[in-house]
Order: sequence, then C-alpha cells, then structure tokens
Amino acid sequence: MAYTLAMANPRLIGVLLVSCLLITSSSLAATAPGKAAALKDLVINEKVDGDVVVIGGDALLGPAAEVRGHVVAMHGRVQLDPAATVEGRVISVSSLGGLQLEQVGDNVEVAVRLLVAGSWLLATTLIAFLVPAKVRLGVWLMPSMGARVLVLGLLVFITLFAALVAVVGLGPTLAVPLLATLSVAFELVKAFGLAVLGGWFGGAVLHRVVERSLPVSFHVFLGVTLMLVARMLPVVGNAVWTVVSVVALGVAVFTVALAPKQGAVRAARSTD
Repeated sequence: MAYTLAMANPRLIGVLLVSCLLITSSSLAATAPGKAAALKDLVINEKVDGDVVVIGGDALLGPAAEVRGHVVAMHGRVQLDPAATVEGRVISVSSLGGLQLEQVGDNVEVAVRLLVAGSWLLATTLIAFLVPAKVRLGVWLMPSMGARVLVLGLLVFITLFAALVAVVGLGPTLAVPLLATLSVAFELVKAFGLAVLGGWFGGAVLHRVVERSLPVSFHVFLGVTLMLVARMLPVVGNAVWTVVSVVALGVAVFTVALAPKQGAVRAARSTD
C-alpha cells in the first residue's frame, strides 16, 4: 500500500485556508506605529515613527521619507531615494534565491553571500550529526519521491507566504518579531531538506570515486558545498538555488511527515 502525496495535501491545504482566513480578517486588527502593506507596493514620503513592513510588494521611500525603525520587504524590494533616511536596518528578501541588503558596497555584498553560504553549510552538516538516521532515511527515499517533493515544496512556500501576509494585518510592531519567528521556522525546515538533498547528491558523487562507505555527514557536507557553488554562478545561480530551495522544502516535509509510514511499509514488504 503506497503512501501518496494525496494523503498529505489536506493537512497542508488546511493550514493554507486558515492563513487565508486570517488575511481576510486582518483589517480588524489594531493599528500600531509604523506602516505595513501586503500584496502591493508601499510608498513612504513622510516621517514614520516605527517600522515599515511590506509582504509581496516593494517599499518605495521618497526623498522626504524618515523612518525611525526598520524597513523590511519580504518577497519584494526596497528602493531608497538618496535623500531618504532610515535609522534601523534595511533588508529585503526578494525571493527564495536569497537575502539582499540595500545600500552596501560590493565587498560587503560578497562577504554577506559567503557568510550565508557558510551558515547553510554549518547548519546542514550539524543536522547530519544530530539526526543522521532521519537524514539517511530521506536519502534512501529520494529515488521514490519524484515530482511530489516539488509540489509539496510549493505548498509549503504558499502556506508560509499566506501566513506572512496575515501577520502584516497585526500591525508593524508585531509584524517584525512574528516575521522573524516564521522565517526562522521556515529556514529550519529548509535546512533539513537541504541536508537530505546534500546527502543524496554527495553520496552519488562519492560512490563514483570512493569504494568504501563514509559517514552521512561527509556526504551532506560535499553535496551542500556543490549546491552552494552552483548558487554562486552568475545569471543562473539564484534561479538554481530557488528550485533547490523549493525541492528542499518538499523533501523535508516528505521525510519528516510521510517517510516513516512509507518506510514501515517497505520494511514490512521486505520481510514477506
């Protein structure tokens, strides 16, 4: 008896529907100092005593803009007039391809990209050390996952996006810490999926050149390193990483939520 994606869809879709209900009721939320918008651009050309938060749109700060807090654009960009002033951080996450920092030099941008790459490598290798059995299970199930992981990954991403939009309705004061919490949870799921992908990819490479078995953490280290190198490629790097990120989300959900039952079914079949 196969455990298919169809059995997982109701759970994820249920979360998505709850998030959508929160979006529709967000207009009833109490307002707080600052500016927030969802699914549209936000133009700021005045003094703002708080944070500016945009989900699914761009934050456009004109010459008279004076923001006393942070400017955050999730799945959008921040465009600053040279005369605009921001006392806090200016951060935009334009896509799953990665983080972008506005108004920084080339050297700083390269340093940030290397720091982020190192963080992914450290996180995935640490996961392989802490839960090697889970990672090995995901690697073992990789050939049977197929295109389902891409669909699952897209569902997880859509659910997260809907939750982020709902959070904006709570006002910018609450939005910033809640956005951070949701983003951390999202990145942890993605890190586990990347560890499984890295273990599978690294193992496939090593099996061609090394005959003896190596620890799964070494497979993960090699596989994730190669994926991060691909991310650094000009033009296509961000596109490749976006696809890898979506697949990693699906792999994580499949391994954690679905794989144990499928693994039990396969184990039972092997004893017949």
